[in-house]
Amino acid sequence: MEQKHFSYLYIPVTLGSILVVFLLWITDTSHQRVLAAEKQAAILTAVDPDQVVWETYTNISFVNDVAVEGNTLWMATGGGVVAWNLTTDVYTKYTTIDGLLSNGVNAVVIDSAHRKWFGTGRGVSVYDGTTWSGYTTSNSDLSSNNIYDIAIANNGDLWFGTGYGANKFDGIDWTAYDSSDYGIAENSIRAIATYGSDVWIGTWGEGVAKFDGMSWTPYILTDDTIQGIVNDIAIGGDGIVWVGSGNTLGSA
Repeated sequence: MEQKHFSYLYIPVTLGSILVVFLLWITDTSHQRVLAAEKQAAILTAVDPDQVVWETYTNISFVNDVAVEGNTLWMATGGGVVAWNLTTDVYTKYTTIDGLLSNGVNAVVIDSAHRKWFGTGRGVSVYDGTTWSGYTTSNSDLSSNNIYDIAIANNGDLWFGTGYGANKFDGIDWTAYDSSDYGIAENSIRAIATYGSDVWIGTWGEGVAKFDGMSWTPYILTDDTIQGIVNDIAIGGDGIVWVGSGNTLGSA
């Protein structure tokens, strides 16, 4: 867990596939440090040469999803999870060092027990306010570790849009729905939302589908209104389903 306010100046130097950043000044230390990172990960790992203590700095500028609980804004970012106190304007960042499965976080929801559920590229991370835990294809019936979106149904079931179908978790059992189920034309589920007893999913290339608890109904979007690639779904209080695609916004 990291909770800091700091600023720094650095000079990046690329050495092959490694980005080395020479830190010139940082407010919370008098030592110079050398930081190294994989170029595509936006993660900096710093070592204090005097104490040999490693720290990780990640880029939280890319926010993929947010959820609000009280005066705290929880953010799923490309550099970990951020809990931003909207009253004090102080944030706490959580990374893999704290127990997060991956620093690339795509989605966040908060359940009725105040647990935070995060969708990452390496599975589902759960934070109960004290302890981190996780679900992967290795320790559960999750069908893919690539989690793109999460939604919570009225009955408390959690729905996950994964790289291989939609997954439902009732707290005990996992149920997977994929292209072998009629109505789901594409396994890459990039968006998921619930309204009443209905679950809506958005796919990567084959439009949307609705699950009424018994069967799936596909809506293949082939006209010029909405492209088949769906990035997000939101449902208003009036039941209107809003679908965001690659370059358009539509409703149903």
